[in-house]
Amino acid sequence: MASCALLMIIILSTFVFYSAKGEGESEPTPEAPVTSDPTLGTDKTLYAAGETVVFSGTGYDAGSYEIRITLSDSEIYTLSFELSEPGNIPEGVSWVIPDGAAEGTYVATSYKIITEDSTITYEIVATATFKVGLLGLSDELTGFGELVTTEVAPERVESLTASLSNAARKIEAAMALLEENEESKTAINQLRAARNMLTAFIHKVLAQSGKSIDEETASDLIEKAGEYIAYIDSMIDSTLLSTGKQLALNIQRTLQKQETHLNKFILRNSLSQIDDEQGAGEVADSTEPQIQSTIERAKGKAKQLMDLYAKGEIDHEQLEMGLEGCNLDVTMADELSGLMEEELNSRGYGTQGKRFGHYIQLARQILKENREFEGRTSLGGQTTPGASSHQLTPHGNGSGKEDGGKKDNNEDNNGKRNNGPKAGKGNHGNPH
Repeated sequence: MASCALLMIIILSTFVFYSAKGEGESEPTPEAPVTSDPTLGTDKTLYAAGETVVFSGTGYDAGSYEIRITLSDSEIYTLSFELSEPGNIPEGVSWVIPDGAAEGTYVATSYKIITEDSTITYEIVATATFKVGLLGLSDELTGFGELVTTEVAPERVESLTASLSNAARKIEAAMALLEENEESKTAINQLRAARNMLTAFIHKVLAQSGKSIDEETASDLIEKAGEYIAYIDSMIDSTLLSTGKQLALNIQRTLQKQETHLNKFILRNSLSQIDDEQGAGEVADSTEPQIQSTIERAKGKAKQLMDLYAKGEIDHEQLEMGLEGCNLDVTMADELSGLMEEELNSRGYGTQGKRFGHYIQLARQILKENREFEGRTSLGGQTTPGASSHQLTPHGNGSGKEDGGKKDNNEDNNGKRNNGPKAGKGNHGNPH
């Protein structure tokens, strides 16, 4: 659960949407789209407030482009990017969904900007849609159940779809509570129950992988269920502040613990199937980016929290809750790195295992810095975050020995899997 995102709500709530057009600009026109058969897509189909929508696309001509995001034909946000030569949408074109964003199906449309004789026109290039909110999740689960029915052996369908149906009912109950402005604690409990149903679904699929469910289908089902779990975690995040500090922290830790157990179970299942160096490399290659992304995101969010606190824009309780969420994420990365290093070394693939010692050291250094900052602020001391010298480099060769923290491979430690989108850079967006 990306608990650090709690304080992102404070920043995002200051967004002001406006619409402005420069002199000589005209309304978008559907005529004469570019001819390279371009595409537009998003990294996921379902999002919660505070999550980042990362855009991608192929087949674009050289030139200037905009991506306009609309809901019910109302413009919400505009992103822009440039291409000096034909190619794909550059990395980092993304939009952070603000807190309080309306639920529904959003439409993203890319336009090529054409300037002729001081007149600017816009040509439609490609479109994509994505959903925001619990209503979208309920619809997604219904469609997911239909997919299970067509892809899984008949004798296993009923058990799997029952988990999905139960999850959908819990989500609908949470929606009703939130719409009636009931206590968020009750709605959170319904969302946690839905989350547990999806976790049960993953365990059932894993148990039948390679048996009544082929491995490729099992992998796809687990990945999709994991996305839904991450989405539910984001929705829980958005309601935690109103439950009170201690309850919010307890919920964070419980969910993180559940994610840790599930993530380790899945990793061990993958590791148990390794039978040569190539297989070890493939598991390491698929796991390392997730760990690196988790650390990078938590590190960036922690620094942002420190900056906000130093400027007086958040209080110490908000800082403490936000840093706790970041620390749980980093602890998860530490534990998964330790598991990979230990398991790969024990199987005789030390070269692959050595890669993860680098992330163990980085995770512990970040934890040390976060705790030191929180300690200083709780005593009324220094509030200006210091610069950090540690860098994230894939395929690190760290030894994995202690650095600013004590390694603990206990299964009950807190942590989480990162299912969110990769943080984009170079977002050149302009609110409308």
